[in-house]
Amino acid sequence: MMVRTIAYLSGLLLSLFMLSAASANTAPVTITFSDNETVSASLSSVDMNRLVVRDDRIKNIQCPTGFCTIDARPSDKSGAIFVSLNMMTPFTFYVRTESGRNFGVFVS
Repeated sequence: MMVRTIAYLSGLLLSLFMLSAASANTAPVTITFSDNETVSASLSSVDMNRLVVRDDRIKNIQCPTGFCTIDARPSDKSGAIFVSLNMMTPFTFYVRTESGRNFGVFVS
């Protein structure tokens, strides 16, 4: 129990879900990381990507201008945000959560 508590307090979980008819059965990818860390993720450039931070709500995603489209749905109780990629080149976007956590995601 103590290990789980320490792991929870020292890290966040980011789950990336690929949502589309073609990839409806794709399992989520979970990445554990610390606040202010930048993680690498392979996101779909064709389908929408659903991002969720466990036990928190995503409040803002900041992409370089024109690189992605953000669809925030306030009614989503999980605090998820949908991200569609507009560029096929690697880039980093930044996420801020309701509880004040911040992290970067390097998209490859």
